[in-house]
Amino acid sequence: GPQMNLVKKIYLKKTIKKYEKKIKSLGSNSKINIENFLLSRTFIDLALFILLVFIPKFGIILAILVTLLFHILYPYLLIDSNLEERHDALYEEGLMFFQMLKLSLISTNDLRKSLEIVANKLDNSLANDFKKSLARNAYNNNLLLIFKDMEERIPNQDIIVSLIDLSESSDYIKTLDNII
Repeated sequence: GPQMNLVKKIYLKKTIKKYEKKIKSLGSNSKINIENFLLSRTFIDLALFILLVFIPKFGIILAILVTLLFHILYPYLLIDSNLEERHDALYEEGLMFFQMLKLSLISTNDLRKSLEIVANKLDNSLANDFKKSLARNAYNNNLLLIFKDMEERIPNQDIIVSLIDLSESSDYIKTLDNII
């Protein structure tokens, strides 16, 4: 929309892609979107600079330093710190998810059906990401493509590697034993 056009005029494609990837890694439950993030950063930078530049004596120096500091810290505070928390949370969620997946596979022996069952039973961000990927690929039976779809939303590479190993395995239970 019009917000994205403005973002594209202000920021380089490389910068947009960088933050887009980070924001997607926050998962499907994230309320942050690329347009609002970059535009708010720009407008707050501008407002800080304008407010501080009018301080007598050292206003211009203070305006430059504070604006630069804010410009650098804003992504950390909004995205990077949340990514670190999500990475840690995904470890715990992944362990629970894979344990439940193992139990489900014992009864069904169908990986896709088991993934759907576990994703619908659990209420956490990993399960929600699975639900979205499974829904997005409802008519696609290739689990590897579904796992690749999830890769951009899951910053924990151990989970992605485990999923790919699982999709390429013929003995799901044995592979899950190695994962867990």
